[in-house]
Amino acid sequence: MEAIKLNTILATIEPDDLGKNLVGFGVNIICPNPLIYAPSIARVFSLNLIRVDEFYAILTWDNNANFGNLIQVHSDCSYKKTPYCKYFGNSEPRGLGVELRLFNVSPDKSVELANIEQGWQVIQSPTDKEHGLREAFLLDSIGFCWVPSVPLNV
Repeated sequence: MEAIKLNTILATIEPDDLGKNLVGFGVNIICPNPLIYAPSIARVFSLNLIRVDEFYAILTWDNNANFGNLIQVHSDCSYKKTPYCKYFGNSEPRGLGVELRLFNVSPDKSVELANIEQGWQVIQSPTDKEHGLREAFLLDSIGFCWVPSVPLNV
């Protein structure tokens, strides 16, 4: 499905219809306020912010949108009915032990944008790694570790 058409569908789809169409692997991030947090992610990584309100957001990148290639952001209060909620409570920072990797997203540009985004921290500047990627490590405003990367010599 064409990315522009899918983005229009994602912006208006009802939750039960979205759930029925999801495939593959998904990332759900739980945060205090998607209205603040999701636009910050979109700015730092040049992602498409398809939908956002105080409870929920959907992000995609480039023309790679499909029902299995989404980042969903949920508010704490919208996530309270799940069994996982009781484990994170008010813990800070969130996301310890998880790296959120964005492939083919410029680490150099992401670091530049993270440096002007409130609450973000660069914990490793863009570095060429032996596993064939140029990558950076960033902590977002609530403690998730993001690793944008691009292949070396491309």
